[in-house]
Amino acid sequence: MGILETFIKQKWNLLNQNDKNSLRNFLVDILIYNVNDDKLFAQNSFLINKLNNVIVLIAKNEWTTGWPNFISELCTSGKTSQNLCENNMKLLQLLSEEINEFWKSSLTTKKAIELKSKMQNEFEHVYSLCQFIFSNSQSVNKVSLVFLYRDLYLFLLKILFLL
Repeated sequence: MGILETFIKQKWNLLNQNDKNSLRNFLVDILIYNVNDDKLFAQNSFLINKLNNVIVLIAKNEWTTGWPNFISELCTSGKTSQNLCENNMKLLQLLSEEINEFWKSSLTTKKAIELKSKMQNEFEHVYSLCQFIFSNSQSVNKVSLVFLYRDLYLFLLKILFLL
């Protein structure tokens, strides 16, 4: 996975859009396969975390152009199973951290502003997923959700006051 992360960081833009989409879809399928199976979800936490990081790297490159419905797809699919919901919330948290702490990551200021703007426009999907979880789930870790929800709320405030 480390080689794949390095490739995405350094060579992603050399791929044509069809190859980008194929690789992205392949990785998303592997992630969903491992997350939707309770046994694999418990056993493969390292792989799932690495896949999450790779998906976020791809999203940082593709979200505004080649994958414009990334957030809505996450939020919609998050309503289908508990494991997928929890993992998608982790993906949202990772993305939020990357955007908010762009000076620590590979994002330029311009790209961070672009992603913040996109997140602001998509925030209703995230809010809707959070509401869904609070109202429909009995077993999801609501303590983690409260912290994530707080982080996303703070992120939204930063967007509103920094742009």
